[in-house]
Amino acid sequence: MKTILALLLLFSIPLISVNAQTTVVFNVDMRAAIQDSTFIPDQDYVQIKGNLYPLGLRSGTRMRDEAPIDSVYSVEVRFSRQHSNKRLSFNFEIVKPNNKLSEQGPRSILLNDENINIQPLGFNSFAF
Repeated sequence: MKTILALLLLFSIPLISVNAQTTVVFNVDMRAAIQDSTFIPDQDYVQIKGNLYPLGLRSGTRMRDEAPIDSVYSVEVRFSRQHSNKRLSFNFEIVKPNNKLSEQGPRSILLNDENINIQPLGFNSFAF
């Protein structure tokens, strides 16, 4: 009986930790930045940086414009349970061959163990 109980406990712990996370889909609309040549898709790229792991890495997390190509760059990021109910501050950046352009102010969301889909706003636009 103890063996069965120990096995049940052993296999239930990974299931709890896997399900208890927040998945965030970050989106940024780069149309205006493309039109004014602030962002040139063939030579620059868009990344996101934030204050919580995995966005808190030294280098940012690269975003992509998936097919159909619509100038909305996206990335899906999973945050572990330890970040539940914490505020994530983040910024989008344009990475050019010789420099970076960061948004002027930080954006933020509350991580809450649910899936979050950030609707695309323009780069450096803060009607959030």
